[in-house]
Amino acid sequence: MISCRICEEEKENHYGYKTHITVDAKEDFIQGGYAIYVNVADTKQFEKLISEPTMPEGPTIAADKGYRNERNKTLIYNKYSTV
Repeated sequence: MISCRICEEEKENHYGYKTHITVDAKEDFIQGGYAIYVNVADTKQFEKLISEPTMPEGPTIAADKGYRNERNKTLIYNKYSTV
């Protein structure tokens, strides 16, 4: 049996799963991704996404604010900085 989870956000209950994907910005093709329980924080998924083998070197990264924090900014800098 497959189970799903519940979380409360802005006084609304959300059930199930959510996906995290990487997309080729030039061709709009999904390159990789996975599904997780709805109650897992997005900020903790960012490192896994940028570490996928389908992620090109030196990509343009666009993400919603759910991924934004200092740790993820540092991950981007350390992975893609040429300095």
